Amino acid sequence: MANKIFANEVVFLLGAAQKSQFVHNKLPQLVLMGASNVGKSSLINAIFHQKIAISSKTAGRTQQINFFLAKNPKQPFIVVDMPGYGFANVSKQKFTDISQICLDFLTIDNDQQCLLLLIDPIKQLKQSDLDALHFLKQRKFHVVLTKSDKTNNTIRDAVACNIKQIIPDFNGKIINTSINNSSSIIDLQKIIISSLYLK
Repeated sequence: MANKIFANEVVFLLGAAQKSQFVHNKLPQLVLMGASNVGKSSLINAIFHQKIAISSKTAGRTQQINFFLAKNPKQPFIVVDMPGYGFANVSKQKFTDISQICLDFLTIDNDQQCLLLLIDPIKQLKQSDLDALHFLKQRKFHVVLTKSDKTNNTIRDAVACNIKQIIPDFNGKIINTSINNSSSIIDLQKIIISSLYLK
């Protein structure tokens, strides 16, 4: 079932640079956020088996909130690609603007949302990751450890332990993924389906 849902066409709707441009409808939302260069664009492309987000070796390429429509016939849903926090190589004003639009979006109540926080376990938890965890601790979200094929269990377990120390009552899942491991992508797809009640 996972392959069928994520094999459908995904189309770009718009890039929002301000709150008034956000996509507002009753469709479920898959939201992905993480530090610059965490592998978010590559993971999005792997989930949907097609090139949707533009991946780059230059950190901080995404500087607006990008909205896509996943055309699942039974239950379409919105994919939200957040700017990578850290915002490398941007001016102070641009940093402020990007930070504000992210805060504006994340403070909107939405009970039809699957929020994925992506963390690169190779780099352990950076200050920007810690800030994101503290900001999200009152919300339901899952943590996705990217590039897991380049780490070992000890490193990944240490990151997971730190997350649970920061949020003792964390009730989301911590998922090990790699774009080079199809079974890990399928496991992630199943969590998305369950969270969004997709059919």
